[in-house]
Amino acid sequence: MADFGRALEIRPDLPVALNGRGEILLRRRDYPEAIRNFDAAIGIRSKFAPAYENRAKAKRALGDRAGVQADFRKAEELKASRTEPDAVP
Repeated sequence: MADFGRALEIRPDLPVALNGRGEILLRRRDYPEAIRNFDAAIGIRSKFAPAYENRAKAKRALGDRAGVQADFRKAEELKASRTEPDAVP
């Protein structure tokens, strides 16, 4: 968690770090905070499929069925039409 925080201090617009921090929060069952991190990652890079997948997992834990379906559908759509890599150069 600290590594992602340091990365975000240096480069706050890094969706990979926001997604990674969100994954840790997801494992810690801090679903609302995880969703905020995934939202931020998506806000920076709207075609970042892993953030949609992870946000769907957090929404599933909160019982948001419609949100789960929408996010998984978006992630699959992005993967099918992959136009940019998930990693940041």
